[in-house]
Amino acid sequence: MRQIPQGQHHQGTGQYKVNIARDELASLAGTATESLIRTLGEFKQEKLVAIKGPVITLPEPGRLEDIAYH
Repeated sequence: MRQIPQGQHHQGTGQYKVNIARDELASLAGTATESLIRTLGEFKQEKLVAIKGPVITLPEPGRLEDIAYH
């Protein structure tokens, strides 16, 4: 998630929020929008992300990093 400049890190909660269109995020990730949407749905079920409109919140960014790098 280091490539997304629009994000806001909230020091008190540790949450990271980003306001980005799904197609733009898919482009950054190098994947199809449909694949990104499915993956975000899976992440939401696992409580790795919370989604409200265009805002994606990472309640615990470290958990997602662990998945990405391990």
